[in-house]
Amino acid sequence: MTSYTNQEMADIHFIYGVAYGNALEAQRLYGERFPSRRLPNRKIFERLHRRLRKTGLFDNEMHDSGRNRSSRTPELEKHVLREFEEQPETSTRTISKLSRRE
Repeated sequence: MTSYTNQEMADIHFIYGVAYGNALEAQRLYGERFPSRRLPNRKIFERLHRRLRKTGLFDNEMHDSGRNRSSRTPELEKHVLREFEEQPETSTRTISKLSRRE
């Protein structure tokens, strides 16, 4: 979902309720009420409402959680290809573990 502020998401959800769950009507009303803001796609109204019902949260993304993703660099790609040339029977998981250690 495109990034919206909490205020914008609250307004999107409010207008969706004013339109009694009609996303096209909500889009029209939102454009009238907030002409200087970007106009959300009708699917945004539906998805936001569904997410709020399911999770109770505006934002479903988990920022800064879990392992960091490794950067894909030309050097890393060359390293992985070299490993496969040397040991073609090695699994991608094993090469991934070895690459993280180096």
